[in-house]
Amino acid sequence: MNLPIEKIDQINSLITDGPMVLIKWFFVIGLAMYAFFSLVVTRQVKIMTQSIESEVNIAVKLFGWVHFLLSVLLVIAAVVLL
Repeated sequence: MNLPIEKIDQINSLITDGPMVLIKWFFVIGLAMYAFFSLVVTRQVKIMTQSIESEVNIAVKLFGWVHFLLSVLLVIAAVVLL
């Protein structure tokens, strides 16, 4: 049984590139889960700042939102660059 060269090239690329694609998507899924975690942290910061009055509430909210935005940007960068 003779396979055409194109099929052999496809099989070889699947064997050599397959594990790297799998690793890439594990990273992307892990970073997406981290982005979801940072959204939960942002919600908790909102609840905390409503229940505890302090002069640093604005800074804490700002850090929470910056953390969330950076984690979303990290997911986007991973999808584009990896």
